[in-house]
Amino acid sequence: MASALHDIKVANEKKGLFTSNIVSISYPLGFPLLDEKLGAVYIRKLPDGTIYRDVHKGVPAGTFTIFCGQTSSGKTSAAIQAAANIVEPFGDLAYVIHRDGEKSTSYDRVKVLTGWSEQKIADCYNIERENSTWENVLAEIIEVSEQKKAGGDRFLYNTGQYDIWGNEYKYYVPTVVIIDSLMKFTSEKEAQDVINGLTSGGRTAIYNGMFFRNALEYMYKYNINVFVISHLDDAMPDMRGMPKPKQMTFMPNGKYMAGGAKSKLLTSSIIYFRPHTTKDDIKTEEVNGWNGVPTEAYVIKSRTSKGGFSCMMEFIQEEGFDSKLTLFDFAKDSGLILGRNPSCYFGSMPDVKFDTRIMAKEFRERPEIVAALFRECKEPLMNLIPVIDTTKESELAENNATGKLQEKELIRSILNGVD
Repeated sequence: MASALHDIKVANEKKGLFTSNIVSISYPLGFPLLDEKLGAVYIRKLPDGTIYRDVHKGVPAGTFTIFCGQTSSGKTSAAIQAAANIVEPFGDLAYVIHRDGEKSTSYDRVKVLTGWSEQKIADCYNIERENSTWENVLAEIIEVSEQKKAGGDRFLYNTGQYDIWGNEYKYYVPTVVIIDSLMKFTSEKEAQDVINGLTSGGRTAIYNGMFFRNALEYMYKYNINVFVISHLDDAMPDMRGMPKPKQMTFMPNGKYMAGGAKSKLLTSSIIYFRPHTTKDDIKTEEVNGWNGVPTEAYVIKSRTSKGGFSCMMEFIQEEGFDSKLTLFDFAKDSGLILGRNPSCYFGSMPDVKFDTRIMAKEFRERPEIVAALFRECKEPLMNLIPVIDTTKESELAENNATGKLQEKELIRSILNGVD
């Protein structure tokens, strides 16, 4: 017998009511450590008895991600690299729209950060510097949505991921929109209207919130990820000179992010980039083999994992965040590198020798070391991802053990006064 929910869904299918078109997939940003810690693995048993590992890394599809930090912290570089990493596997059907309100990004910079050819950039990356209003960004998101809707199956792909009933998700190829930066965008109405009793910041927050709310429906349905660049500055004290409370649970003390409460509420992931710039932290060619700034990526908010964690990433001003050097630091800290210079090696590949004092040079000249590094780090990286195993709970319930269903029955009996 069909359930009441099934009956009402079937009866209203043509009206579009009671629909449940849920797609739950994520896209890696291309940054080891950060992608794993942002993710989760769900182990479940499908209806046919197959044990399925639903692996999520990075940020959820069709959502907002805020990259925040102070000036020159690498947040725009991170957004460009992450956007390219998401769309790259899908050819010229997937592309990036970079709304450059800061007027500071060039195609040369995109080429260096992504490694793309001029033709790939022409096909898949568009920098726009005019009309930096929320209405124009929303209009473009709607146009992208209409293109995918009209293109039908041409823009759909099999994701290879399944829901709890064993149905494979089929989804639109991704598009990424970069908003650079939040404070550079305004509303067309803001120049015309003055909302009585509100400061300029209050009006800005309202218009920001309206865009986030209106865009989200199109983003989720048509797989459009929006990366928002935002500045994280020191919070001004209140009128009594007292420190302001934290904006969010895992926000660093004494910091403030503009944009209004709704933009933070409707954002899936908020990542704060904080360079470590003391003399002992900065990497130099003479000492470390490369010139760079270790940068902490601190996750203030995550819808796929817990917030409040961080990881270190190697940032090179000319090249952006370097995954090889980041993984090299991870391997070194994890004890994966054995031997002594100049003949260090990984335990599983003792024949591949290298000198840790010149790793940037080793990586450039010897691709076999890069392959060995990624292979050695693969399993330790997977161990960073939180695992939720629902098969154990199912087995307990099936064996009439103390599973969640039994616990709920006991709680209800106590609340209802039943012995």
